[in-house]
Amino acid sequence: MQIFDPSITGSLVATGSITFIGNMILTGSLTSSQGFFGTASWADNVSTASLALAGSGSFSGSFSGSFFGNGSELTGITATSAPAGQDKSIQFNDAGSTSGSGNFTFHKTTDIVSVTGSVIATSFTGSLLGTASLATSASYALTASFSPVESSTSGVGVTPTATQTDTVTHGLGRTPVKIRIYGASQFTNNASAVPTPFSIGTWTSSGNRCIYQPYNTAAITTAQAAATSTTFAVRVDTAANVFVTGIIQNVGATTFQIAWTETGAAVARVYMWEAE
Repeated sequence: MQIFDPSITGSLVATGSITFIGNMILTGSLTSSQGFFGTASWADNVSTASLALAGSGSFSGSFSGSFFGNGSELTGITATSAPAGQDKSIQFNDAGSTSGSGNFTFHKTTDIVSVTGSVIATSFTGSLLGTASLATSASYALTASFSPVESSTSGVGVTPTATQTDTVTHGLGRTPVKIRIYGASQFTNNASAVPTPFSIGTWTSSGNRCIYQPYNTAAITTAQAAATSTTFAVRVDTAANVFVTGIIQNVGATTFQIAWTETGAAVARVYMWEAE
């Protein structure tokens, strides 16, 4: 059926297709169980009437105005809603709504997920990095597996016989949070209480720390106490008032340096380091 003057004030019922040539003026409701098809557009004033799709009907063509419904059958729609939260916030379901928080972010340039607060997981695989610590004043439990890539590495070396800076490759795969270093000299004839020099030290973000046994005189007839330092991490004495000290510095993801300073004509001795 083709209608050339579609000004209808009553009901229009058809068992087949209805084609409108021109504009359709709707003053009541329009219901279709098969849908509405066409290449013409629906003007804004269609919203002054009621357009109902009953059953599995569909609508094609352009439409300007308001659309009501759950939109479950709409296709070709691109979501344009702004993401929730701050920049880099990870999106999550917050009681049925999309939400985000500055305390839960992802940095795409570094591939790092940052969480301010607690993380509960059944297992950890990889490296746990951060500026926080497991507080001894609170309770914590690892009830599942924790498998870091490398929790610590270690190596041995020989102290230099001159002032110099050595670069050590630690192989940890990340920047260490702590480096321990131990030095030992040689056993001497203790008939006159000559001490056996040793050194135990650490490096952390707060600096170098060390305890060591100095060798200050050639013949010691009384006990000589150990000493401490907050300047260097290792000191190895090789003779009376002859020693080398080492400052750990420039700690990075692959290497760290030991800046050695010689006092007197030092002899090479051994040391061991551990990075974690």
